[in-house]
Amino acid sequence: MQESHWRSLLKGLSWRVGGSLATVFIAWIFTDDFRISLEIGGVELLSKVFLYYIHERLWLQIPWGVGFASAAHAGSSKGSQAKTS
Repeated sequence: MQESHWRSLLKGLSWRVGGSLATVFIAWIFTDDFRISLEIGGVELLSKVFLYYIHERLWLQIPWGVGFASAAHAGSSKGSQAKTS
């Protein structure tokens, strides 16, 4: 399976937007300062999108667990395991 760099980046960004909104809200509760909570959320968003992107790209280098079942065994219980090459 191939995935473009842009797809990996956008997946990370879409996931983190929701998480960062939660972080902003929690930081606002603790700091009682919305500006500071936005700064915390911004730093958290950028750092975690970058880390997620690296994580995704590294996992794409690992062939384990990626593949398709052969057509001859697609319906059987013995042959339903994916090939790893």
